[in-house]
Amino acid sequence: MSRGAGRLRARVCTVAAIAMMLGGCASAPDRTPVQYLDRDTAVTFTVVGAPLTFARVRPEVAARVRDYATVAAAAMDRNGHTNYALLVYLWSTVDPRNGPEVTRQAPDLVLLADDRRIALHPIDDAEQPLPPVDRPPVPHFVAAIYATDLPTLRFLTTARYLSLLAGGAEGARFELWHDDRQALADWVRSMQ
Repeated sequence: MSRGAGRLRARVCTVAAIAMMLGGCASAPDRTPVQYLDRDTAVTFTVVGAPLTFARVRPEVAARVRDYATVAAAAMDRNGHTNYALLVYLWSTVDPRNGPEVTRQAPDLVLLADDRRIALHPIDDAEQPLPPVDRPPVPHFVAAIYATDLPTLRFLTTARYLSLLAGGAEGARFELWHDDRQALADWVRSMQ
């Protein structure tokens, strides 16, 4: 093999290795926190990079129909004062024209985490809309902000079992469907 062919082969191998590394990076999901400034209320949201998604199967309606709850931790900074919250979207794959009348009000929630029952009540602040992050892929959904604290969010990162009850303690049970607690753990570490 000549020197030129050896150099060409080395360059081709180097380019192939770089392409493989970049391809691996491109396919990894981006879980970095998202910041959003609400220009109307001057609240800066720092939202977890990937939400937790809970699902409830609805076999009484049709095959492969589910209701979902997308839950994202957020820090809400208003004039230097930070509050912690869960941004929740409740949505369904059921066509709303075929289902029962859907309430547009956010229900009370109970987050079950191992042996804890964490009651969540929506913040009644019509002046504070949710930031446009992690919106459901459907036109009809219920959105709400639920107050929480950093120790509770830290506990959720280590809980072995998570589920969600919508409508209070006897409400519809949503099981954890897409578990991205690593993104939540990274977010909690960044808030300390």
